[in-house]
Amino acid sequence: MATKTDFTEQEWAAIADAPQMAGIAVMVAGASGIIGSIKEAATAASTVFGGTTHADELIRSISGKDEMKASQERIRAAMGSFGDKDPNTWVREQTIATLQRANAVMKAKAPAALATYHEWILTIADKVANAAREGGFLGFGGVRVSEEEQKMIAAIKSALE
Repeated sequence: MATKTDFTEQEWAAIADAPQMAGIAVMVAGASGIIGSIKEAATAASTVFGGTTHADELIRSISGKDEMKASQERIRAAMGSFGDKDPNTWVREQTIATLQRANAVMKAKAPAALATYHEWILTIADKVANAAREGGFLGFGGVRVSEEEQKMIAAIKSALE
């Protein structure tokens, strides 16, 4: 079973950041409004942190408080480099790149944990997408999962192939 010590610092960063990046990407893909965005952000954080009780040791490690904080700091630091790019486009591109790096590392160094890791990331994305209605007004109307969120989840799945 793979543990943090089996990975370089850069490899671990990709593996640890990918779940949070997936949640953020789905969150920015939708149009939930302020309340919906708060619900989605809380869902992303609680679902990643919920991994502390997961059966897989690697997921438990990624979900620990210190690892989540380190990941959030790396993501926050990287988000300062949008440049002239639209922030939503930047988040999508960075998420896909992070997922692809994490997937390649997992395939090479932890293939036995790969399916579980993929399932966990997709669960995070799905829970974020379903956390709030999209396109409604004050929580009324709209749809549970927007077309944009569905596209982002499909892109996440594709990056994990």
